[in-house]
Amino acid sequence: MRNLFIILIFMLLFVIFLFLIFNIFKPKNFISNSISNINKQNIIIGVAGSTNQKAMLFAIHSGVNYFREDIGLNSNQEANIKNLSNKGAHFIGILDYETLHLSTPCTSNCSWTLQDWNNTVEEAVKAYPEVHIWEIWNEPQLPIFQSGFQNGDPYNYYLMVKSAYNIIKSYNSSDIILCFGGDNVYTGQAKATTNNSDFQWAYSAWQYGLSNYCDMISLHVYTGDTFLMNQTAHGSNETVGEIISNQLDLYENLTDKPIFITETGISSNNGTGLYILNNSQYKQNLFLNQAFNLYLSKPYIRGIIWFNLIGYVHPPYNIDFGLLSNLSNNIQPKPAWYTFINYINYTRHK
Repeated sequence: MRNLFIILIFMLLFVIFLFLIFNIFKPKNFISNSISNINKQNIIIGVAGSTNQKAMLFAIHSGVNYFREDIGLNSNQEANIKNLSNKGAHFIGILDYETLHLSTPCTSNCSWTLQDWNNTVEEAVKAYPEVHIWEIWNEPQLPIFQSGFQNGDPYNYYLMVKSAYNIIKSYNSSDIILCFGGDNVYTGQAKATTNNSDFQWAYSAWQYGLSNYCDMISLHVYTGDTFLMNQTAHGSNETVGEIISNQLDLYENLTDKPIFITETGISSNNGTGLYILNNSQYKQNLFLNQAFNLYLSKPYIRGIIWFNLIGYVHPPYNIDFGLLSNLSNNIQPKPAWYTFINYINYTRHK
């Protein structure tokens, strides 16, 4: 009897040992199980697309199905999207300055009209029958993306969405329209507020009746390419994650619409020149895990797009938001890539 008791004690100690080992030495791409109110709705998780076809095919073969792309009216992109769609890709198409063949900032043909916009939207819908989620413009409240009829006026934006909605739905009534073009959720505010310029722009557009012409709203969530969600910033008593969480709630309260986060991310490098950060691949992985846990705790969030798949942005500073690296023409996943794929699998099989 005594020997049996000793055996049971050893078995109990062994179980405790295994438990401690598992919890202390979790892999870096482990998805936190701290979500108390997991989003039970179907949710889209994807990434900003790339002209690097090798990276796009790598992503599709890894299980990534959704890509966000600026829609241009050119035969090369039309052929690429058709080819990738046949391989299982789905696209969130942005109708914006690229669709109108404009530079940013605009340098020519900058006096386009609402009728020009309407003609271009119809042409794009015909050219891309594979696209069934349409985002109306990219960050329309920012001056660099303004020209012609899209001059930053919320009323003009409302008219653009209204006409685009009617054109798109006339071809396919089940297509999804995203409004706001990625309004910026966090711009360094010390707490959630309805008084900052981004929210006020969205509020003004909404008052004109935008709710009748969009199925979801699209928002962008960055932390200045600096802060993790569990850090405090700019003298705030709240963490950046708490501020973003409360600000997301304000957008949902305003619109009562599902939210699609069409850009979120942080770079994995320090950059060059004047743009110096304290970032790393390890920090990028932490941010992705923290951010996706936050978004998935919100039942009204229906989509998350990471910016971006591969490559540098903001030359000459060479900031790298990509989840993949291209080393000697070989695709190399970063640690955050594996966490990203785990979230896709997690939401498919939860």
